[in-house]
Amino acid sequence: MARRLRSERSAELERWGPAALLALLWGGSSAGGLVAGAHGSTLFLDDAYYYIVISREFLETGSFSFDGVNPTNGFHPLWCLMLVGLHALIGVDAAPTTVVFGVVVLERLCIGAALLLIARAWSRLRAAAPMFAAGLCTLAIFLLLPTVAPFRLGMECSLVALLCTGALIAFGERRARALGVWLALLCLARLDTLVFVIAPIVAWASLNWCTTWPQRLRLALPTALAFAAYAAVNLLETGHVMPISGALKSSFPWPSPKNYYLDELAWTEVEGWGHFLYAVTMTGITVAVVVGSAAMLLARRSDARRALVPLVVVAWLLILNILLFQRWDKALPRNYLALPGILGAFVLGAGVWLSAHRHAATVTASRALLAAAALGVGWSYVRDYSVSSSLRVENDPVWQIATYAEEHSEPSTMFATTDSGLLAFWSDRRWINLDGLVNDYEYQDVLRDGRLQQYLREHRVQYLLVTLFSEQPSISRRAEKMYAPGMQPDASRGTDYAPFEYRVYSYLHDRYSDPILLGPEQEWYRYPFGKVFGVDAACVIYALDWDGRRK
Repeated sequence: MARRLRSERSAELERWGPAALLALLWGGSSAGGLVAGAHGSTLFLDDAYYYIVISREFLETGSFSFDGVNPTNGFHPLWCLMLVGLHALIGVDAAPTTVVFGVVVLERLCIGAALLLIARAWSRLRAAAPMFAAGLCTLAIFLLLPTVAPFRLGMECSLVALLCTGALIAFGERRARALGVWLALLCLARLDTLVFVIAPIVAWASLNWCTTWPQRLRLALPTALAFAAYAAVNLLETGHVMPISGALKSSFPWPSPKNYYLDELAWTEVEGWGHFLYAVTMTGITVAVVVGSAAMLLARRSDARRALVPLVVVAWLLILNILLFQRWDKALPRNYLALPGILGAFVLGAGVWLSAHRHAATVTASRALLAAAALGVGWSYVRDYSVSSSLRVENDPVWQIATYAEEHSEPSTMFATTDSGLLAFWSDRRWINLDGLVNDYEYQDVLRDGRLQQYLREHRVQYLLVTLFSEQPSISRRAEKMYAPGMQPDASRGTDYAPFEYRVYSYLHDRYSDPILLGPEQEWYRYPFGKVFGVDAACVIYALDWDGRRK
């Protein structure tokens, strides 16, 4: 009787223990971000506010637009639709801090749902496919670390984590219908996965375990229909299938090599070598994939190794996508590391288990590492909470600039700048996006044809914001063409400078626009940043007098 009770308790613990543990850790990892989000202060990227503004604009006008004038398709559709639902729930007139907090909650719910999937699948896969169970364990650790910035950026990364987790589980269990649905949703959450994730996985599964045509249809048809619907809507609304942001950022299929590893070395000048320990980096992800790949190759079980091959291939494709097909020369955005980080964590756990699970010394070492990781996770939760709870959006210089713009302009005032997401959200003013990521294709033709002045005049832009640097910041070892016109040594240090020509670059046409002459007498507002990565920097808003000397 006692043995039976112990057996039942053991079964219950095995059933609910992983979920309870992950729920506890999820709560700890979420606390800091939620506290900071309640004050409107987050790690959100500027691009995150593009989604927030566009989704709010859709509810107000029925059109996907950032500036309220020009339609755009420069976003991943599924995350944007989720934010539309969030705005519908809290109201388009909700306070900015409420909106920010809502997005943080949405992010954490996506991560929580991913962890729930892992907890439920672990008991099934532990016996049927232990290699996949091991990979899911390392993935769970990756998702739980509060210092993992890709899942706290206000972007689609947390949604991608959920969908990718579901796809990995369905792939491990060889469920064609479920895998097809997860991949279709993943395509809509991040469009580049169609080439670098979905196509290889569908091809591999179709050649190996989806042996009948009905199975292959269940696997491939959902993604085909989802992308066809997205492409059709894009074509009808904008005349183009590819989103403008993808056309500007990605050079695929033409290589444009970048060495982001050198950028990460440059970061050590600012944050020290500890940057490689507590932040997600290209170096760390590459090391994880290399170790996982090597462990897979050393494994003796050829059948299990064969099942891991397509995921290793996908992990390498995602790394090569970042290194070979990025147009922009600025530092790598952190949200780009989410998907390769997910695959890297999974491949690392699965590969190491596959290679060494039979060795007693390895098992002992693994347990010691897990204990150390648990202590590190607990410490990071305490540190993250103490830091996040002290954050205030009022201390953000960009928030201060946006507040000035709101308080000193009429609601109908139109501004223009690059990187305009945060400014547009916090200022509650219309901002024309000059870098083009959330503008339209016609705007790229404006830049190519030298009609920028005419364009700004027709859109009644009254103020132009330019970020000025004395020279190229040391953190980036390449000169970014979009920001090169802002390299103005004298203007970055004060108001004693000669007028300079400001231009905007089109990555689509590889050409600069016509010049706009800017001088100290046009300055409407100046915010001196001081030293930024070792160089002088300032943000200046210029008043554009179209009825004056620049007709």
